[in-house]
Amino acid sequence: TIPYLHEVQLGRWAPLYEAAAEPFLVEPETPWEETGGAGDWDYMMLIARMGMAAVKTGAEGLVSTFVDQILRFAEVRFFERTREDPVMIHGFLRHMLIPFALLEYHPVITASQRQGVVDALLAMMRSTEGAANPRLLDDGEHHRVRQNHATRTALDVYTCGRYFHQVHDLDEAQQWMQLAHRLFESQLTSSKPVEDSWGHQWRATLYNTADYALQAGLDDYTHGPVFREAADRALLAHSNLETGPLLYLLMAAAATGDDSLLVSALRDGEDALVEGAVTDLGGDETGRSWVTGRAAVEADRLTGLHTAPLSRLFYDSVQHYDEYAPADIYTQDTPWDQSFDKIAWRSGWSAQDDYLLLDGVSGGSHAYQDANAIVRYTAGGLAWFGGPDYGKWSTASVREHCAVSVVVDGCGPGSENRYARLLHSGRIPGAHSVSTLLTYPGMAHWRRHIICAEAGWYLCVDEVEALVEGAFLVEGRWNVLGDVGRVGDRLTSRQGGAELTMCPAEHQDMLLQDVVDRDGLSCRRWVLRTASQLQVGEHLRLITVWRVSESGPEAADGESAGRAPAGGAPVVAETASATSAGGESAGADTELADTESAPLQFEATSTGCRIEGVEVAMGDVEGLTEIDGVWWLPGASMVQAGSAEHFNVVADTPWMPVWQSDAGAEITALATGPMGIETGVVGQEDGAVRVIGAGGEDLAHWVTGGPVRDIALLPDGAIVVGGDDATIRVFEADGRLRWSHEIQWQPMSWEYWTRLHCGIVSLQVMDLGGDGEMEIVVGCADRHLYAFGPAGDLLWRTACQWGVPTSLACATGANGEALVLAGMSQPAIHGWCRVHDGAGQFLHALQRPDIVCWSIPSWMRVLHVADVNADGQDEVITGLDTNHRQLIVYRLDGEILWEADLGASVTAVTVWDGMVVAGAANGTVSAFVAADGTRRWTAFLVHAVVSIVCGKEHVLVSLCDGRVAALDEAGQITHVAEAVTTGTTHVAAVAGSATQVPVNQAPVAQVAAVPWGDGILAYVGSRVVHLASPGISP
Repeated sequence: TIPYLHEVQLGRWAPLYEAAAEPFLVEPETPWEETGGAGDWDYMMLIARMGMAAVKTGAEGLVSTFVDQILRFAEVRFFERTREDPVMIHGFLRHMLIPFALLEYHPVITASQRQGVVDALLAMMRSTEGAANPRLLDDGEHHRVRQNHATRTALDVYTCGRYFHQVHDLDEAQQWMQLAHRLFESQLTSSKPVEDSWGHQWRATLYNTADYALQAGLDDYTHGPVFREAADRALLAHSNLETGPLLYLLMAAAATGDDSLLVSALRDGEDALVEGAVTDLGGDETGRSWVTGRAAVEADRLTGLHTAPLSRLFYDSVQHYDEYAPADIYTQDTPWDQSFDKIAWRSGWSAQDDYLLLDGVSGGSHAYQDANAIVRYTAGGLAWFGGPDYGKWSTASVREHCAVSVVVDGCGPGSENRYARLLHSGRIPGAHSVSTLLTYPGMAHWRRHIICAEAGWYLCVDEVEALVEGAFLVEGRWNVLGDVGRVGDRLTSRQGGAELTMCPAEHQDMLLQDVVDRDGLSCRRWVLRTASQLQVGEHLRLITVWRVSESGPEAADGESAGRAPAGGAPVVAETASATSAGGESAGADTELADTESAPLQFEATSTGCRIEGVEVAMGDVEGLTEIDGVWWLPGASMVQAGSAEHFNVVADTPWMPVWQSDAGAEITALATGPMGIETGVVGQEDGAVRVIGAGGEDLAHWVTGGPVRDIALLPDGAIVVGGDDATIRVFEADGRLRWSHEIQWQPMSWEYWTRLHCGIVSLQVMDLGGDGEMEIVVGCADRHLYAFGPAGDLLWRTACQWGVPTSLACATGANGEALVLAGMSQPAIHGWCRVHDGAGQFLHALQRPDIVCWSIPSWMRVLHVADVNADGQDEVITGLDTNHRQLIVYRLDGEILWEADLGASVTAVTVWDGMVVAGAANGTVSAFVAADGTRRWTAFLVHAVVSIVCGKEHVLVSLCDGRVAALDEAGQITHVAEAVTTGTTHVAAVAGSATQVPVNQAPVAQVAAVPWGDGILAYVGSRVVHLASPGISP
């Protein structure tokens, strides 16, 4: 035996360590082994925290529990694994090893337990989750930037290798350490890994690299320029409201002795810092808090306008890193010496000081497509601009950021430049400025000029130069946080006692959209649009000015909206505006009353604009220049004027509803019967289900247990209903319940790719067994598919990687077998179509490299099956929310028949008269020859397309503003129905805020084909409308 003494003397921070230990001293309500979250990693971190709590507090009871849990983990997550989720142990083995190594010879650990843990760790280290990890082995063969999974694994291999070499004299452990060295060798030369996210690159990959350098004694790295540049990038890339990558900055400060690296970490004081460090022990950091007790100093060298340079190794290697460089997506024509990683403006380091961040890179691992986008803006102690939540509730495409999108003739560029180009940066008395450029390949140059005035206002001039001739639609987007509304053309947001005012110029249309996440409203997206026919070399321009100021006193409790309280503070008033400039909303716009506080002085001029008495002009200058009191920017002196006519959908022929009725609550689902069954079924937010007849009359009515999300009809007229209460119900046509089944939540890893409940989001009726019996396939918010037999018996359950199956369809395989197709969104990471057989077995996915790339979160919005080329076989049409080529037509074996770019998320698809007709979120509808994808025509309908239905001589397109347009075979708008009107007021406006259309969720307006009158049923808000197809008498 080895003598062992474990003595702990708790001091000033004892309550923190004791609090960390407390959860592990009692039996949990949910067994620890069911821990999900980040796959196996969360369970491993829980065990590591347990072990470190035992080390730090000396609690003997925790020592036994800790060892027991290591052995239990090895049993249920490795040796005898039964979970549906793929194994993911690599990268956190050292977290369990380090506290075990410190406690290994504690008297409460028996010899058999000790040997069991050593054997388990050794088995895992020798597996593909350790030294035989394929990513680790492959990466080590290439000189390129690294990713968090490989560096986590390499750090496991090195740390565990040291242990097994030094403690157990294991020969192969030295080979493991050499393997880790090969992996880290190239990353030691780069201040940026392959990630371009805020968390993974510093908290994981760069942290792992520095940790390895410290363990290996590589002083040239820890005291060299690469480590310093990486740490400075961390400060530049995080706002004054963020602590940044806490442990990374603490490690950097401790290793380099530079206390300016603590400026963010110590923002909330030493107590908060120590609490954060101690709480994270066992997380990304296993045993060291890195707290030095030294005071922070301001990083004066990074105050003002500063550029974080792009790592040369990142630039040279990422384009050849196949996993993160899918073919035909990224171009790279920006010279390295003109590229940049981030550009930050910071007026100071307090929370009240201003901070703005411009990104220079698109793509990488765990990345965003945000080159040339403003990704952070804080002022007055508050964040004002929001952004995507990587894949979960936004796809993080170029259209999701504070950026500019360009569409020409209904088509996006089809690819993007990975890097923005830095044109100029500098300052004049009173202001800093930066000018950048991003090229949309073969389509346009987008130049962005930003002035950060020391007086507190900002100017952003976005110019688009045509590289081709065509009809240009240019959209500038701003994701604004707070209580957002409009004062005329101005946007105002209030948070606490502060107010953001934004003023636009040179736009012809304005939209105000809701962006939602799992918790509700995330931010509001302000979209400024201009459009014109351009020749090569001509320009369009958008100007935006903003400032944050004190807003005056808040409205007292109980004061009604729409009435200015004492002090003149802005309040919210609901209006019934239905104009295009009023907002991408089927409901009422929010308009703010003017305030008595001094407004931001702004006006457009013939040469530029005037802001707070400063005249800004655009011309042929180098950077921001002051000439005779005028501030000159290097912009185009002559630009084309857009036309407001582009943003009016008009038709000569009136088109009136046959009938309309009010359901009394927001409608959330609609289904219609097959030919011969003249019924429609309406599902509502209040859980009600209504069956309506051909004239809109109620045939039956009943209430379920929660909001209805989808409805399907069985051939015998029975009605299948699913919704938020996680219960599938089948009713007779008169409302009598035939059977029901409640979906039960199952423990799973990666639960954040679910909606944290089992609500039903999609339904599909199909014959799975080929026996003539119709089964029901259910897509649930727990990212699973379920199949039920005719009597309600559960046939099978299968998981979907990674996301919620919001789109379902059935297809017939080459041998006549039934195939179940599923597409994921909200949340999801991949835009693939997963193909299952009739027994639920996953067969393969219909995919393209970019839509399954972790650089490019993608969602499926539309799934449609048809024989598009008359070969007697089903093809699959998918409409995607992704960066480029959002419409894909596959053969069932996965071959892409053709694809097309619509410049925005595809939201609706149908096959009509030999054409695939697709609608998009930017208001375009395009028709393609179904067999080969040749574009026939494109129509611009201004507002987001919700759905498309085939009429006899027209396609009928519903828009999220409540209108329905009829287009003929040439794409001409022949009829526009104010489909939800009563008198002169939009029903959408009457319905109120419930009809707001979140841009990242399925819009609430919907259209479905009906079996009578060759027409459609539409709904917006609480109103159902029947429209006969143009030219058909109702």
